[in-house]
Amino acid sequence: MIWTDEDQKKFVVLMEDILPYIRFPIMTSQDIATKVKPMNLLSNHQVLELFTYFAKISAGQKPKLGKSLKFSSKERKGRAPPALFRWDKSKKHGTLVLSSDCLTASSTTSNYQPVFGDTIMEKGVFQWEVILKTMYNNTYSVNIGVVPATQTGHNQNFMIGYSGHINGWAFACGHGYKYHSSQTPYGSICHTGDVVRVKLDCDKKTIEFFKNGKSLGVAWTDLITPLRAAISLYGTNTTVLQFPRTLS
Repeated sequence: MIWTDEDQKKFVVLMEDILPYIRFPIMTSQDIATKVKPMNLLSNHQVLELFTYFAKISAGQKPKLGKSLKFSSKERKGRAPPALFRWDKSKKHGTLVLSSDCLTASSTTSNYQPVFGDTIMEKGVFQWEVILKTMYNNTYSVNIGVVPATQTGHNQNFMIGYSGHINGWAFACGHGYKYHSSQTPYGSICHTGDVVRVKLDCDKKTIEFFKNGKSLGVAWTDLITPLRAAISLYGTNTTVLQFPRTLS
């Protein structure tokens, strides 16, 4: 498609009502020079005042915007990604405590306390993160993973993935092992403040765990869907569920 002068005029007219909401002052000088100026969205005087503003910032000053620049210079605060799922109040151990938004799970007793997610995952790729806000220093303190969608046992003193307990696939954060009927060394032991990310690919039947953004490798390649997210706690722990903005 060839961009004509007539197209340019129509574009400028179309943008008139939108321009006041564009935050030109938080762009880079390169963006202004290579993307904004060629579109003739701003006058030459406005462009000059923008470059002057950028130059003063580079010099360590705190300049005011020129009179012709009636645009916001404040950074937007991004929204947190929406919750893919929450912990299910009806599928948790009696002593495990959930926050009102069902994103924070806390435990204080020496029992295995599981909880399942409220969403069934059968197709596509899903990712979520568990912040280990407070973590008990014990092998069985926090198990993070998935269970079959129809799995029960959440009201019993069971661990996720541990042989003879709740059928599932889990990373034992306090052990540095992965559990699914048997125990196998995997990753490394986690501590308070660490963030564990789970990447579940229902199409490929794989699950991968990350510790503070670094992959621990694909843990299993033969999962059976549909599944639910799950976690089990032992001892004094506080975990917060959150969701990454982008896929790895």
